[in-house]
Amino acid sequence: MERLKGYITSSANWSGARVTWTGKNCLPIVPAGLLQETRMKPIPSRPLGRTGIKLPALGFGGAPLGELFQRIEEDDAQEMLQAVWGCGIRYFDTAPWYGHGLSEHRIGHLLRQQDPTAFICSTKVGRVYTRFAGRAPESVTAPWTGGLPFVPRFDYTYDGIMRSYEDSLMRLGPERIRPLWSTTLTLDTTRPNECLG
Repeated sequence: MERLKGYITSSANWSGARVTWTGKNCLPIVPAGLLQETRMKPIPSRPLGRTGIKLPALGFGGAPLGELFQRIEEDDAQEMLQAVWGCGIRYFDTAPWYGHGLSEHRIGHLLRQQDPTAFICSTKVGRVYTRFAGRAPESVTAPWTGGLPFVPRFDYTYDGIMRSYEDSLMRLGPERIRPLWSTTLTLDTTRPNECLG
């Protein structure tokens, strides 16, 4: 994380550990020695409505790993994820939209190395992707400054939701993803007679 020091803008104290957050992309920078020196208190879980799912009160949001405001080198992304894991974070939220799959690939790299019962990973459905036909640099679309060369389209049909889910499973690697979110379900993005009821 030494390479990211120029991005430091603020810091916070959490469970006795000083964690510094970077600029626009909000990546945490944890001093290397701190992870060995500090014993983090377990993060409490809370029920998610009446679903029977309990989520930790603190989790990691993966949008910055999709290169939301700036490009992030792969080594920096993986070092940051290792630091987050070392701090005790066990809930990871991502989406295919985040860098057109890049965030899921990066988080998946970390999670595939862990005990699948040790974490919760959520993602979103409703967008499916096809390979960009041109040159990769031409595929970058706002708000992403980088990401992977894929083109999204909304698809809330049964087949579209299942494809979105299965594609996320391939990028992330676990046997299942729970919970699944939908954050773009509107009349503009759906055809009501084709959607799940």
